[in-house]
Amino acid sequence: MKATISKTSVDALKPDTLLWDTKVSGFYCHYRTKFKTYGVYRWFDGKKRRWTIGKHGDITPDQARKEARRIVSEIGLGRDPAPQRDKSDGMTVAQLSKVFLEQHAARLKPNSRKDYERQLRLHILPAFGKLAVGAVAHRDVMTLHSKMAGTPVAANHTKRIIHKLFEFGKDMGFHSGDNPASRVKQYKEQPKERFLSHDEVGRLLVVLDQYQEQHVSAAIKLLLLTGCRKSEITTLQWDHVDLDRGLLVLPDSKTGAKAVVLSPDAVAVLAGIRRLDGCPWVIPSRSGKGNQQGLQWHWQAIRSQAGLDDVRLHDLRHSFASLAVSAGVPLATIGGLLGHKDLKSTQRYAHLFDDALRAGAAAVGDLVSGNGKKLKQGGR
Repeated sequence: MKATISKTSVDALKPDTLLWDTKVSGFYCHYRTKFKTYGVYRWFDGKKRRWTIGKHGDITPDQARKEARRIVSEIGLGRDPAPQRDKSDGMTVAQLSKVFLEQHAARLKPNSRKDYERQLRLHILPAFGKLAVGAVAHRDVMTLHSKMAGTPVAANHTKRIIHKLFEFGKDMGFHSGDNPASRVKQYKEQPKERFLSHDEVGRLLVVLDQYQEQHVSAAIKLLLLTGCRKSEITTLQWDHVDLDRGLLVLPDSKTGAKAVVLSPDAVAVLAGIRRLDGCPWVIPSRSGKGNQQGLQWHWQAIRSQAGLDDVRLHDLRHSFASLAVSAGVPLATIGGLLGHKDLKSTQRYAHLFDDALRAGAAAVGDLVSGNGKKLKQGGR
């Protein structure tokens, strides 16, 4: 649609809408699913080209129109505005990454931000941090992705962050070319899901009951009994615990605020935890000055003693779900217990229902067969 691009008209835009300006030919504002971006779309050098100016909120409509006029003027003179701007700005991938972390990643949850920082530090910046943003090509991302082929999940994750980084750069007007990660095909990922059997749960509980660090032992029991994520338990505060109602009222989690329903066993574990004076954390550090940070280190020793060397801490969440399935809990209820926002996240456990149904059918079959044998014996 067409209208004069102004704060009023941009604020009124609906998602997935493109607004063309009536004052500057080719000047537009595009409302994507999460943000609104200004740009110019014009013929240049025999083909249609797009120049991204910046994101609404970071710049005003008037500032965007001023830049649009400059771009149109450069095009009219037969000059490509993008190389001129790249040359004057001289922004490298490392510099773009810094802005990306300050502005985009700042809105992420702390663990997600740390993950972005880690991927940038270990993989992305060593590969092309010194290159100009506009100089990074598709083959550069392909090369990095190929080097990480031995760890396909990590390779795909790094590729997704590169894509987000360059989309951010385009939205901010730091480059106008194609995203170098957009055509890199992801590797097939084999989901790593490990479920503890009833026997393995028993072995683990024996080790936990004997473990000297009582707070650590309690934390791992809570992971198994609640299906919570590690961070939800290690950052749990006593103010979030309602033993009378059997609830954990978490102000924040990966999916936002949520309430965790506690079983009587989980309530018993929480009631038995020794509270430290002046410490708000349910699972404190040994000094009591902060929350527990070394749970992964303790888990290495605990799982070794229990003979569960291939089990990760996150597998306790999967095991909670599989145990719920074996107990006949409906899939939708399991999703609610795990805090999933939609059923798709819980569907990964759907195949376990087949196992539970087969086990149930086999149990009935055994009873029928056994009765049949008894009837035959009695008839003799």
